Amino acid sequence: MAVVTDYTASEDFIEDVKLVIDNMGRVDPSLNNNDLNARRMAVWLVSFWARRYNEGNQQTVYEILKEISDMYGGD
Repeated sequence: MAVVTDYTASEDFIEDVKLVIDNMGRVDPSLNNNDLNARRMAVWLVSFWARRYNEGNQQTVYEILKEISDMYGGD
């Protein structure tokens, strides 16, 4: 696992995570339910993209997921 040694990069990452958390309800309105399943999904979504960010492959993963979504008609 990569370690962020640049303070500015880690602060930027934290701000990105906050932005994702604040806007998750727009991605899937059921995340606004604040029930156990919604909270679990929110944690999963943030941790999934946090891992991609940490690995430095978030753009590649996004492009792959977008291609799959386009192929199968997802939003």
